[in-house]
Amino acid sequence: MTKRLNNKVAVITGGTSGIGLSTAKRFAEEGATVIVTGTNPESLEVARKELGDSAQVIASNAASAQD
Repeated sequence: MTKRLNNKVAVITGGTSGIGLSTAKRFAEEGATVIVTGTNPESLEVARKELGDSAQVIASNAASAQD
């Protein structure tokens, strides 16, 4: 990897499964600080396990201003 995303921050809503999770993994590999959000407790836990220390995983609904 080229680490072309060093010193960049990526926030990926819906990033706990599917394309969002794959994107989070790739961005982390490229050096980005990654924050992913999601609402499903099970997929949040899977994302935490798969991403480890390479990302922050936050329970949040992107459609909710309060979240």
